[in-house]
Amino acid sequence: MKKNYYLKTIEVHYHHRLTYSLYNTPSSYYENEINTHEAEKAEFPDSEVSDSYRKERDHLIWEYTEIQKE
Repeated sequence: MKKNYYLKTIEVHYHHRLTYSLYNTPSSYYENEINTHEAEKAEFPDSEVSDSYRKERDHLIWEYTEIQKE
């Protein structure tokens, strides 16, 4: 039961963030962020950054790519 509540909370939060981002942030922002993170990955490969930062960077690239699809 707690797991379902937790998953639903994450889904609602993500949907809200996605919706807010779509309507209040210019698409060029996400394109610039993706390009910046990808350039950073080329300059500082995964082996040179902490595991937590690698995950955060990959997540942001994924998230901004998904927002651009909307």
